[in-house]
Amino acid sequence: MSQPWLTILAVPSMAVAPLALMQNLHRSGAEIVVDPLSGLAQDRAAILTRLRGLAAQDSLPEGSSARIVVLPGTAALDRITLQDAGMQHARIIRMDSADPTRAVIRALRIEAWILDRRARDAPHPLPIPADAGFRITTDAQRFKTMLQEIQIGRALLAAFLGDAPSGWLRFDDETVPDPALLAELGLTDPAPLAREPLSDLVADEDALRNLIRRFRVDSPDVDLPALPALHSRNRPAMMAYVCGRNISSYLPVMTDYLRAQDVPLTYIDNGSDDGSSEIAAELVGRGITELHHLPYAGAFSLQAQLQAKQRLMEVHAPEWVLHMDADEILQSRQPGQGLHDLAAHAKKSGYNAVNFDEFVFLPRPGEDFSGRDYLAEMTRYYFLNPMPYRLIRMWRHGVGLSNLDSAGHRLTGPLKLSPVSHNLRHYIALSERAAQRKYVGRSFSADELARNWHRNRVGLAAEDLAMPDDSAPQLNHLPDPASADLRRDNPVHQHWWTWPKTTAR
Repeated sequence: MSQPWLTILAVPSMAVAPLALMQNLHRSGAEIVVDPLSGLAQDRAAILTRLRGLAAQDSLPEGSSARIVVLPGTAALDRITLQDAGMQHARIIRMDSADPTRAVIRALRIEAWILDRRARDAPHPLPIPADAGFRITTDAQRFKTMLQEIQIGRALLAAFLGDAPSGWLRFDDETVPDPALLAELGLTDPAPLAREPLSDLVADEDALRNLIRRFRVDSPDVDLPALPALHSRNRPAMMAYVCGRNISSYLPVMTDYLRAQDVPLTYIDNGSDDGSSEIAAELVGRGITELHHLPYAGAFSLQAQLQAKQRLMEVHAPEWVLHMDADEILQSRQPGQGLHDLAAHAKKSGYNAVNFDEFVFLPRPGEDFSGRDYLAEMTRYYFLNPMPYRLIRMWRHGVGLSNLDSAGHRLTGPLKLSPVSHNLRHYIALSERAAQRKYVGRSFSADELARNWHRNRVGLAAEDLAMPDDSAPQLNHLPDPASADLRRDNPVHQHWWTWPKTTAR
């Protein structure tokens, strides 16, 4: 049986694609299309037009009978499937690296080589000549970011490809990729795929090894430090962690929800002066398992809150952590599936973390849901999606994952992210006046502002927080507040206070 005319080489990041293979693809005789969605951002219509064009056989250039598309797992694939793209007939080959450290360092080294040679107005041949002695100093932030791109890219590709049958090319482990498949793709000599020593790539090998340990990256070159032993006796299956300040309007609804889900809650009060601490004390044993206190230092500090949660996670050692804020409700997108069911399904499927899509609920102008069951009453919302897999709020504890380096949004460590995102209902304000009290004049940690955190909440004025009316095209409406069928086909990238003022009263 002949091979399909269209082949997709699915790779979580272009950093993973071996240079030797990419340089020899043209020898396959096929038309080569690399990263076809680059520059399209999240323009769904343009992305689908591009993919469907590549899926059309009559679009092959004259003289070509086959096409190979090298498709990285970028944000452009978010919420798009193989069927949406019309590519379900394609042959799928998944490429990945067993050693993402090497993949990232190689990519950074090539980037640095090209920049260095251009600055010298000198040729920059690739691969880098062995006798060039070119080694790099690893930038920790770039290293972390590119590792996360690979991890998130895997989830994006898994969601895009679904259960489509596929072949595999796995690099940087002890096995040799299928020589016949490599030859078919134009690479007849697999020798350039051999794993080189780290000392050939970086100037300070010890510094790189420390980064690998810090981010707990699987690497054959480094033995990671042992994780703390977890004692199974009395270990909770799941525990929610919330730290809040002046959240009296949210505590009863949030605790009732988690109690109904049979998820114990550890609440940390951050120096509230609205009675939140007293309400929480009354709820101990009736929705709150433990109450702790974090002094307020005069400015909102997310890092202090995350660190306080982390300390308690280490004490409790639950199997699954649920990291949330008081104005959030996390739920499965599958009707009838609870949070424990969601975690069990992720574990059974080999994943150690779950993402939640953010749906921001707003009152109408003049409405006030304070003291009411907002979960059962509010129906207006927008889907906030500036990037895919942005809020990884549930993960297995004790496997080396941490949210301390990414403002509590994404995780560092050996992430195996479920491709299915569930629902985070964000009741950001229960009235327009509540939004003004929350954000106008709010002080943020100077250190966190220097890290570019909180930038979209700084300097807001009362008029900025006027609630949009129902005609705002960004808004969706639930016919039933209890429905989990939240729309993902109308995403926005920013909160309502940045929208054109014609959509606010």
